[in-house]
Amino acid sequence: MASYNGHLEVVRLLLESGAKDLPYKDGRTAMSVARAKGHQQIVKLLQQYKV
Repeated sequence: MASYNGHLEVVRLLLESGAKDLPYKDGRTAMSVARAKGHQQIVKLLQQYKV
């Protein structure tokens, strides 16, 4: 949800605390959602963490 809503700092906090990127029920991931919504900073952050 954080990547969907564009909450960069929440995504950063989750990644720093070791949260796993579990796909939504329909198979979308944090990366695919961030890309689809145009949240480029989140995409870059997820790439840095190799998510």
